[in-house]
Amino acid sequence: MMVLRDSDLHEGVDRLQAALISGEGLPEALELYARAAGAAGALIVRDIGSEWQQIVHSKSLDLPVRQYMAGDVPPDSRARRVRLSLQDGFLGDFASFAPQELLRDAYYQEFLKAHGLGWHAAALIAEDGVGQTILSLKREAAGQHFNDAELAALNGTLTTIRATASFARALAHAELEGDLRQRARRGAVFRLDGAGRAWFAGGVMPPEEVMPICIAEGVMTAAEPVEQAAFALAVQQASRRPYLFSTLLMTGPDGVHRAIVRLAPVVGRTASLFRETSALLVVSPLGLKKAPSPRLMAELAGIFHLTLAEARVAAHVGAGWPLQDAAQHLGIGVGTLRNHLKQVFTKTGVARQIELSEIIASLAE
Repeated sequence: MMVLRDSDLHEGVDRLQAALISGEGLPEALELYARAAGAAGALIVRDIGSEWQQIVHSKSLDLPVRQYMAGDVPPDSRARRVRLSLQDGFLGDFASFAPQELLRDAYYQEFLKAHGLGWHAAALIAEDGVGQTILSLKREAAGQHFNDAELAALNGTLTTIRATASFARALAHAELEGDLRQRARRGAVFRLDGAGRAWFAGGVMPPEEVMPICIAEGVMTAAEPVEQAAFALAVQQASRRPYLFSTLLMTGPDGVHRAIVRLAPVVGRTASLFRETSALLVVSPLGLKKAPSPRLMAELAGIFHLTLAEARVAAHVGAGWPLQDAAQHLGIGVGTLRNHLKQVFTKTGVARQIELSEIIASLAE
């Protein structure tokens, strides 16, 4: 019979603590904790409504996790049957299933067993009003189930793990609030969860004719149908793996006004395990004319070696002013403005207005 050593478990917990707080090395820490627990692997999952939204796992579980996330598995009987709470410790398989049930269960016999897995010890480590964060250990099918003595040893580590998860969650929320305040200066900010659902989080909502995104019951669509495919892809990539940043130039429902839409995944591998926000979306309307500040124009001139005239053109066009309006405001002809703009593109190394707008937005933060 396997005996779990306290020294190994405490070493695993120490590594897990450091990884949860720093956001670095969590797969490796899970691998170490799993070995100390006599398991083949471990994972931490953010579960919302019995659906995995975010997951970090030890490398040994790469293949089964990939197959699970692709949906190529029998119905997950554990998602339906296993109920965890912060009042409970680690629960083994027999807390939710009779032995005969496991022998007939397709999820266990066709999916888990195909990967050499068969036994679990799972515990809730954090929860909020939206979802739960679960730590799950997976043991090889050829081994023995987690017995009472092993579960008791694992429970001895649970207080520390839960306290660390609580701290990591508070840290993640504090970082998010700071990020929201910063991004709200650039336009209307929306939070996205792991399923891509959105809700308003701050900033100034653009006028209805300018807003390039429609939101109904949390579901976002592009106001212009031709832009929907690119927008949906950007939302998916920001709120789920591969967690990519995107910048889109989108059109309002009037077909005239445009806005820059930025999607930014919440940074940090552990952050999305402890809060409902997976990404932020910022809508910055173009053409709502606001004169750029002298400080911004001075920074542009200093960084990119622009002349004063070129810096003024760059600041106005990059802020979304139509060329005709910018030329009139600056007291120059449209042709002159275009000549200055060519020099601006050359010196800044950009080729499109949206790229220039990104530079302006970053300096204006």
